[in-house]
Amino acid sequence: MLRKVQLWDTATGEERAVLDKSEWVERGEAVLFSPDGRTLVTAAKGGRINLWDMATYQLRYSFQGHPERVRCLAFSPDGGTLACGGPGSVSLWQADPYLWRWWRPAFAPDRAWR
Repeated sequence: MLRKVQLWDTATGEERAVLDKSEWVERGEAVLFSPDGRTLVTAAKGGRINLWDMATYQLRYSFQGHPERVRCLAFSPDGGTLACGGPGSVSLWQADPYLWRWWRPAFAPDRAWR
């Protein structure tokens, strides 16, 4: 489990930042960079999703992203959708510059989701 997130420069081996706001990081189990590398997503206890700005290392946005704890995170290749997975369920979030909106996928008879 995460207690803090440390960011390191792989070229120099120096620590760049520590994301240590315990209420936002504590007991997290999943961390993910956005496809463009500008955002770090952390999942905190109770299903809370936190988005960190990698230019400033500040918390940009936080929301209740899942009904239970989040064990895995994934972005769509274009960064437009964030999937949060926990025991027995997946939540999908449509990214918007001003709001993160939850949407539920619908499964068609051909097993494709829409």
